[in-house]
Amino acid sequence: MKWTPIIYMAAGFLALSVVMGIGRFAFTPLLPPMENQGLTPFSAGLLASANYTGYFIGAMWARRLEPGKGIIYSGLAVSIITTAAMGWSGSLFPWFIWRLLSGVASGLVFVLVAAFVLNKLRRYDRLPVSGVLYGGVGGGILLSGLFTPALVEKIGMEGAWLGFGAISLVLSLLIWLGLQLKLPELPDQGASSDKASFISGSDPDPKAVQALYVIYGCAGFGYIIFGTFIISLLSSKGELGLSPSYIWAVVGAAVIPSCLFWSWLQNRIGLLSALKSAYILQTTAVLLPILSPTTGFAVISAIGYGGSFMGIVALTMMLARQLQPLKPQLIMGGLTASYGIGQLIGPLAAATVTTGTEYTGGFILSAGVLLISIFLLFRKSPVIEKSIVSYS
Repeated sequence: MKWTPIIYMAAGFLALSVVMGIGRFAFTPLLPPMENQGLTPFSAGLLASANYTGYFIGAMWARRLEPGKGIIYSGLAVSIITTAAMGWSGSLFPWFIWRLLSGVASGLVFVLVAAFVLNKLRRYDRLPVSGVLYGGVGGGILLSGLFTPALVEKIGMEGAWLGFGAISLVLSLLIWLGLQLKLPELPDQGASSDKASFISGSDPDPKAVQALYVIYGCAGFGYIIFGTFIISLLSSKGELGLSPSYIWAVVGAAVIPSCLFWSWLQNRIGLLSALKSAYILQTTAVLLPILSPTTGFAVISAIGYGGSFMGIVALTMMLARQLQPLKPQLIMGGLTASYGIGQLIGPLAAATVTTGTEYTGGFILSAGVLLISIFLLFRKSPVIEKSIVSYS
């Protein structure tokens, strides 16, 4: 029985590796070879925005569905097919369709797997370790960064997409085995109510909620430019002593423990202070490759970026729950929409200010928007703090 939550967690970890780390983010290390075959920065931004549009659709759709194995398996299947399909056709329109559908699958599975696994963890009173689940995003990024150089060298860009489809299929079989095991169920440990009592008071100050929407939207805009174009930026500079794809692997390795770290930190210094620290770290990480695209700076940047972007998501969702504990989905839905809009606009905006294959302008734009989010977070902290529910 003690292995039950570990099996569920492992299956969820691998599911996020498939749909997010590979299905969504394998595009990043494979972008330079796609550009070598004639893909322009604007077309790359268009493909990235198509994927994030799909993610937004999938995440919103998932809110209307019950988390069950069938829909999770269907989403995994779509992710596998659309990943492999990127290697079947080499023109922009089919790629646009595959990236859009891949985004729908990633948004759908991300939300439903999280709900499914967290429900199981709650039954076994293991919610404090739920941060491990979100590390699955980093696990897939790690795999895509490590395997891209060898796959591209041996079987080309098209073969690499097919290879990642095959890797996703193998991982999905492991997910299916984990979720099919007949494991003992326990009474729902959280069925009665949250153990913490709280002072409900009135609804949160609309100014606090609106400020958080803008701040989180800026985060979506800023983080996705790095997440889409960092390998292309480093490749264009040509100053690394190793394949830029390995820098993407470092990002993945940093993501894996990051949610647990930020959860620990917010318990020590407070939620808003931890969130401010995460934003500052991410902004610094975005600026470093511009200042010096050398191996040392690139590695530090990758650690800072990978260590912060999922932390910002987790901490913001915690903040939403504290602003409106009785119906947190109301604020979470608005935050998801705001973040999604930022992700849609970011890649196209970066591509618009890109000259040739030089993405420096896009990264400066990313850092500028993140600085705006930091300014607003510090300025609006008092009103947000007043709206946070007091727990006893």
